Amino acid sequence: MKTTLASILFLALAAVTAAQAQAKLEPIPDNIKAVEQPDSPVQLSIDGIYPTPSNYKLFGYTVRNTGVKEIRSIIILNDREGTVSHFFLGLPGTMAGQLGFGRGLAGGAAKTLSHPVTGYDQTSRGHKLSVDFVLFRDGTSWGPDKFGESERLLGALDGYERFIAEVRKLLAAKDDAELRALIMRDGPPPDLSNVAMETRTKRQLGATNGYFAARIAFRADLEGRGNLTGVPARIRDADRYLGHSDADDKSKQISIQYSFNAPIKFIGISRGGRDLNFDDRFAADGDWLSGTRLRLKNEYGKAIRSVSLGISFPEAINSGSPMVSNLRYGPHPVTQVENVRQPRVGPGQLFEIVIDEDRPGSLMRFLKSRQDINTISLAVLDISYIDFEDGTRWSGGQWQKQDPKDSKRWVPLTRESK
Repeated sequence: MKTTLASILFLALAAVTAAQAQAKLEPIPDNIKAVEQPDSPVQLSIDGIYPTPSNYKLFGYTVRNTGVKEIRSIIILNDREGTVSHFFLGLPGTMAGQLGFGRGLAGGAAKTLSHPVTGYDQTSRGHKLSVDFVLFRDGTSWGPDKFGESERLLGALDGYERFIAEVRKLLAAKDDAELRALIMRDGPPPDLSNVAMETRTKRQLGATNGYFAARIAFRADLEGRGNLTGVPARIRDADRYLGHSDADDKSKQISIQYSFNAPIKFIGISRGGRDLNFDDRFAADGDWLSGTRLRLKNEYGKAIRSVSLGISFPEAINSGSPMVSNLRYGPHPVTQVENVRQPRVGPGQLFEIVIDEDRPGSLMRFLKSRQDINTISLAVLDISYIDFEDGTRWSGGQWQKQDPKDSKRWVPLTRESK
């Protein structure tokens, strides 16, 4: 069995997709089971299958902390008739893999998650899930750890923390040149630079992945902004993710998760006539999002027709799955009716997206449906897609065009034809 960073990120994406699914779960299939483990501090239960039109499906499951100690991470073993794989909950760099934000899975608490199933049907090989390893917040652990995958997990946590420590040191020294070089440099932690990949232990491979996961977040932020101004906020986010600190007061924050080579740039925000930078902390109570104006700029050489942004709330994972909504600019995505307040955006032009402009308070009502809004202090923006006037689209770092045979389908666009 081999765990790769690509598979880790794939599982994280799948969990987010399932968390957003609103469809009713289909019944639990006979060939997907959770093993009974009376001595385990984590109880697993299978909730059902998320229906999809393809042979790619997701089954929902719940993890519950049946003990009293806070849990940092869990490794789950998936046995498919002798073919064994693992997946990790609470792994560095994956929002959906977190068991908490600023704290772990408390005693008695539960999380509803999901796992992908490719080519699934009732006659395919089954899935038998069991808890293989549990890491508590106090550093103690439980579990059979049958394949020694705890070493990979512990290494990933160590590698993530080591990169943050290096960034923190250079930031304190005000060595911008070396800080920029550290973020843009490729390779493993310095002590592993002379150790061949094929000879690294599981702990060292985990450290390499954790170090990379931390670096990639800082690199995307640096390239998106074009400067190092976002570094303190990224350190603050990492500290909260690792459980080193919680929100220190009632301050709020709107942050950006940049994608590589994004054709728009986030300029700043405005609240009640006061201009702020993204990642600034500001005091607010109640509905602190409605009416906030997001200022952006078209950095590309083509006119923008519409923009869709995702807005996520990491702290909501403490009461269940991640909560994600969206904001848009331009024509309605279904009716394609133009919005006179949101005209086309030419190259180099600034534009604004006003949160809850048409339905004030809708985001807060969405959050309040599951969690006290006073416990929500962070909103994170990312770009879902950007549609240009010439019919091309940018999404997740990839350029696309409409399929001439199906206007609802987008296909990759080569660099030469952009």
